Amino acid sequence: MCAALDWRDARHYDRTGDRPCRWCGRPTPLRDEQRRPSHKVCAENAMNDNGGPLPPRSGAAANPAEHWRYPA
Repeated sequence: MCAALDWRDARHYDRTGDRPCRWCGRPTPLRDEQRRPSHKVCAENAMNDNGGPLPPRSGAAANPAEHWRYPA
């Protein structure tokens, strides 16, 4: 089953500007529960692909060439 995150709370949006997503490296104004930049879909993919969130610097941002979901 696909996990879905509920990011309707305004705290997930950072009005100060975009920062690189921790998973794919592309800009996003969204922040996860720990206030780290993250697209909702990237976080869901990480959860579904690996059974839970990946540790920092282990996602696509650590090796963008292997991330097929968001081509440059």
